[in-house]
Amino acid sequence: MRWIGPVARLPTLSRIQPSRTRDTMMKKAREKEEGAEHFDQQLEKLRSIVDKMEHGGLSLEESLKLFEEGIGLSGSLFEILNRAEGKVEELLATMERVPFTRGEE
Repeated sequence: MRWIGPVARLPTLSRIQPSRTRDTMMKKAREKEEGAEHFDQQLEKLRSIVDKMEHGGLSLEESLKLFEEGIGLSGSLFEILNRAEGKVEELLATMERVPFTRGEE
């Protein structure tokens, strides 16, 4: 039998799974960018689109273009709200429940 040495015991790339890959870290950075400011900007843009469409006077092509943009914005806003809701649920789940006391009586 041939001796291979300690190299044979090194993990292969298929077994190495870092807990935080570069993609995961970049995704988290993008999510932070999509904070309250980003949400407010998108919501304001959606409100503007709704106002334009409710006012009328748009061609069919303009209406469809605005409708498509509005659908995209509403989907993005929905995702941001879902992430926020998940974070709140996660924080509540990890929070220790400490009973309120007024002090020694």
